[in-house]
Amino acid sequence: MMAAAAPRESAREAHGRLVQIAERAGATDSRFVGCVSRHALPTTVSFATLAGLHHAVKLEAKQLAQCDYVAASGSALVFSSRMGDGGAVGAVGAVGAVDGFGAPAGRKRGRESVDGALPPGKRPARADSRLRDAEAAVERVRAAAATESVNGADVERASGALFRVLTDLRGAGGEAVVQSYAVLVKRVTQFGYTGPIVVLALRCHSGIPIPVSDLKRALGACWSDGVVTVERTYAPLGLGDADLPLTPEGEAAAELGNAPLLVVATAGGAARAASAPEAAPAPPPAPAAAAAKK
Repeated sequence: MMAAAAPRESAREAHGRLVQIAERAGATDSRFVGCVSRHALPTTVSFATLAGLHHAVKLEAKQLAQCDYVAASGSALVFSSRMGDGGAVGAVGAVGAVDGFGAPAGRKRGRESVDGALPPGKRPARADSRLRDAEAAVERVRAAAATESVNGADVERASGALFRVLTDLRGAGGEAVVQSYAVLVKRVTQFGYTGPIVVLALRCHSGIPIPVSDLKRALGACWSDGVVTVERTYAPLGLGDADLPLTPEGEAAAELGNAPLLVVATAGGAARAASAPEAAPAPPPAPAAAAAKK
């Protein structure tokens, strides 16, 4: 009995330390339920804030195995860390919807798709269709970007992130998480932006925890500037309902009080992302991060 109690006591102590960090990030309700440290965050938080929480979990994981997640739960934005042996669980633009895209991603699959889609012979037919839709969406943005004086490299960074998300990003139980997506060119002249920027928006299913490490890996360079929110729109980057309408499934869930998780990332700042140290506790606020604090 004493041997079994020790890991749980260690988990409670780790939870207590995470509570302090989560409160600095604006958490309003923190609880330890079973082996899960759960924290209700403000409705919108920046990637920088999420990265700080993720770093704290990585430090704690050196003593006690755990894996952290972000999710929309009801109308709340929730950050959680599962501890112990169960810690690691398996404008101008274009819009697309995703319906049951693909199957749970594995490490081998992730290596195959790191630069885009899986090889055609290894994809189910429906996955091929979804990736063709995504490629068509990106092509429309490429064409628009040419007339908007947008950095072509930003379009390619957003494209790479979108394909990694669609092929690799899954929930804690292997579920497809992306409900719909949009790749947009937006003119923003505040929060440090000086002209048209490429924005990647992902509307994710409510109630599905997404591993933060997997989200970070899928977004790649786009992880350097963005937010997660349970709001339907994100005005600081000009993202409205018309840019990324709710799917019928999303509308039905929202009517029941289950908000989708909206992930909004900009494609600039690749140099900043590449130079940031892996162990940085909390990167300096990027433009979208500053907007999230307004």
